[in-house]
Amino acid sequence: MEIFSQTSHKPYDRHIYRLHLCDKRTIDFDDYETAQEYWFNRNRVPDYLNYFEVLDKPKAKTKSKGFG
Repeated sequence: MEIFSQTSHKPYDRHIYRLHLCDKRTIDFDDYETAQEYWFNRNRVPDYLNYFEVLDKPKAKTKSKGFG
């Protein structure tokens, strides 16, 4: 059996969680826990929630060290 250990205590923030609603609107969440809470609090409303999409966050742009 392979065992994994935690290598960092920093928050995991490499994704954006996009909730698609049945009326074609979307809501973006920065963390999974908030997205999950929103889903569970509203999952009994008929024809409101459609699905989640997990997106990579855009990488921060760094200043180029090339020709300027």
